[in-house]
Amino acid sequence: MGKYDYPKINYTAQKVLVEKCDVTFPVNILELISLFSNINISTYKEFNETIALSLGKRAEQISDEAFSAKVSNDSYIIFYNDDTSLKIPQRIRFTLGHELGHILLGHFDNYEGFLPRNGFGVVDSELESEADIFSSEILCPTCLTRTEWSQEFVEKLFDVSGSVAKYTIRTKKQYPWIKAHYVFQKYFSNINSNPRKNFFDETARDEDEYNSWYKIGADYYYHFCLNCKSFEINIEKELNFCGICGSNSLKIVNKHNYFQFHETDEQNVKFFPRGDNNEMNYTILELDNEGRLAQPCPKCGNEHPTGNYCSVCGSEIINKCTGQRERESGFITNSKPCKTPLKGYERYCPDCGSNSTFLDNGLLPAWDMFEDPF
Repeated sequence: MGKYDYPKINYTAQKVLVEKCDVTFPVNILELISLFSNINISTYKEFNETIALSLGKRAEQISDEAFSAKVSNDSYIIFYNDDTSLKIPQRIRFTLGHELGHILLGHFDNYEGFLPRNGFGVVDSELESEADIFSSEILCPTCLTRTEWSQEFVEKLFDVSGSVAKYTIRTKKQYPWIKAHYVFQKYFSNINSNPRKNFFDETARDEDEYNSWYKIGADYYYHFCLNCKSFEINIEKELNFCGICGSNSLKIVNKHNYFQFHETDEQNVKFFPRGDNNEMNYTILELDNEGRLAQPCPKCGNEHPTGNYCSVCGSEIINKCTGQRERESGFITNSKPCKTPLKGYERYCPDCGSNSTFLDNGLLPAWDMFEDPF
């Protein structure tokens, strides 16, 4: 295990997991740090707006990921880069665990202010390695990992990057005797697992409109409806309304500031029309490229609806904006219906909030006309 005090690192990490996290994984790293009353946390943006000028250095000049500072006798602050266009959420989680390790392992005992790094002295590689090990053990404990587990399973179970999962599995195979400290063994007898949702790399609703090179540089906007808890991704353009419930109570997250959303609100998502996390809470109808129904009519059962209207029940089978929205006072007509065909799950136009034809003609049920299984 190198020249580090691994028993100390392992004991410290396990103590934190027992006392602060109830040995439940994945660890919510932001919530964990907030439980330490003597540790504050701040983003690089906040650092650059308040401290950089007086210090003469921007945060990125000190470290491209994160750094810590001792601001009084037993008070610390962690500054971290939360830009998820540069680092995936799992990497940021590890980085925050690393900085927490510096503090809890006593690395500041011989230092005031910043630990030695870019422009503040020579980096102590031993301290950096110890903080890395602590972060691995707090997020992905070796004592709980089994050698037969796949890398992908470990990544999902602990919400860590591939490199962390690979390191933990390799360490377990090399040192199979690693186990929970005898003081904590009863707490580590079972893993409390609550697998996390992660939509960061999922497909956008309008992805087919862009070539691959454009998509790499384009802005992604993540939309989380605070009303019905549905989730939608759009490229380049913010949506105005939720396509499921018609609410404008959308939390809009850019791909640059996704991290805090991942640690908190993302875990409350109930519906996403694509990907492995699709719980199918709301009906989705299969459409062709023009937005026309490409499955049996859900209203009458006609197996081969063609044209613009169902030949049996007469329902319009192209989902589009009606230009009208039902309010308490009755229907309100917008200036013009939007031209873009709607998706097979959209009860409302995400641009103007009007009813969709599928909602009005009963092909899609109202979003709240089912018993919520959650």
